Parts: sequence; structure tokens; C-alpha cells
Amino acid sequence: MLESLEIIIEFGLGLAGFAGIIVALAGDPAGWPQQERVRVFGLIFSALLACFASLLCLALGKYFPEQSAARIASGLFFLLGLYFFPRQVYRTFYIFRQDKENYSRRITIVFSVIALLILCASFLAALNVIYEPFSLFYSAMVLTLMFSAITYVRVLLYRPAGSLTKIRKSE
Repeated sequence: MLESLEIIIEFGLGLAGFAGIIVALAGDPAGWPQQERVRVFGLIFSALLACFASLLCLALGKYFPEQSAARIASGLFFLLGLYFFPRQVYRTFYIFRQDKENYSRRITIVFSVIALLILCASFLAALNVIYEPFSLFYSAMVLTLMFSAITYVRVLLYRPAGSLTKIRKSE
């Protein structure tokens, strides 16, 4: 089952790579609008977080049983996610309050629910409370990539008119 984490790693690296292309094409992030910085940061961090946790689980799987490796990786993922996901959801709600024209309350609620499910799955996997730790860990990784993929689509399609193109034209 550990081999299935390789797909998570490849997908996460692909999302982070595409975010890198966005950064390269749009120019210096210091001049971006706040909402674009929050989105791209969230995309890169969540994709790399899933990659890191999956790589850790794969590495630990060489020395520990699969379920133990998943528990350890879930514990670390939970601690890192506890820092990232509430912060990202708060930033999304903050941006929604500032720019209701370009942001939907539904998407902020969807992000909140996904973040909560990710944290619950990784916490329960780390404690080995409900189900097989690996299945919960894998679910948390898939949800994290879903969080990244939704953010990626929003970066590309749903942004204020010309927010990143104005930056490139002004240089």
C-alpha cells in the first residue's frame, strides 16, 4: 500500500511545479495583491506538505511496519497542518470580508470543511483510534491535494480582473 503514496507525491509536485510557473510568469510576488499571495502560498504549501508527509511515510515504511509509519507521518503532518490549515482558512475568510465581489462564501466554507476533515483524519490516524492509520493518512493526503487542486483552479480562473497581468505589464 505504501506504493500508492508515490502517486500523491507526483501529483503534489506537479501542483507545486505549476504554482512555480505561475510565480515565474507573474513576476515578483511582493507586488501582488494580497489575495493572490495567499492563494499561491496556500497552493504551494499544501502541495508540498502532502509530498513531505508521503515521503516521510515511505521512508519510515522501510524500517517500521506500514501502520506504524503511517501513524508517525500522520502525527507530524497533523502538527504542521495545525499551523497551516487554520491560518489559511482565516486568511481566506479575511479576504472574503475584504473582497466579497470576487470571493464566494461557499468556497470559504468548502475550504474550512476540507481543512477540518484533513486535520481530523491525520489526528485520528496518529492516535490509531478509529480505523487503520494508513487509510486515514492516505485520505488526509488526498484531501490535502484536493485543497491544493481547488486552490490551483481558483488561482487560474477566479481572480480579480487582471490582478497578476497588471503586474507583468507594469515592469
